[in-house]
This record gives sequence, C-alpha cells and structure tokens, in this order.
Amino acid sequence: MGGIFSALSATYSDWGLGVACDMPFRNLELLTYLNSLGEWYEAVVPVLKSRPEPTHPLYSKKGLTHIEQRLKPNDLKISRFYQDVRVKYVPEEDIARIDPDFLSFFNVNTPGDLNRAEALISAGR
Repeated sequence: MGGIFSALSATYSDWGLGVACDMPFRNLELLTYLNSLGEWYEAVVPVLKSRPEPTHPLYSKKGLTHIEQRLKPNDLKISRFYQDVRVKYVPEEDIARIDPDFLSFFNVNTPGDLNRAEALISAGR
C-alpha cells in the first residue's frame, strides 16, 4: 500500500498502473482496455481464478485519501482498501479475449520460469 500511495502521489497522471518487475509479457492491448474502464472507479482490478489479481491493477488518484487512511493504522491489505472505493473488477473471460494464455500475468521467479520465458520469446510471443 505504501508503494501504491507513493507512486500515485508522485505521478502527474490521474491513474497509476501496478505491475511487478518480473513479468516480461505485459500486453499493451490489455492495459489499454483496463485503462478504458476506469472513468467511474478508483480502481480497475483484473480477476483471475475468482480472486482479484494483485498485478496489473490501475489505481486512480481519487483513491489516495482512502489509501492514506489505511496506511495510518498500518492496515496494508489491499483487498480491504477495495472495500473503501469503487472498484471495477474485470472478469477472467474479458481478459481471455485479449490475452488468452494470460501471459500478462506470468512472472519469472524460478529457473524453470526463466526457461519458459526464453522459450516463449524464441517462439515470438
């Protein structure tokens, strides 16, 4: 939550995108789609396997006050912040239309993951 707060506070944009640095297959079309959904919300959050996906959410600066209220008592669970704001949850089937293999959410944490990523890159993915 502190990182989200700091990033949103520092950006000149009205929105910030949260992505992990170990996710090499971000999909610009998916990010553009997520961005298009945010007009009436403070967060746009993909849902995979019936759970909000902590990577790839978009956060509006309109939610900064709510984030700050969670930070003060050290309540850092993002899902509780979602209770305070209007969230557009993006269902898995919407994501699948753009990213059917869900590679946007693939992260590289192990040597096996790295091997898979290299194979995907070699295959032109």
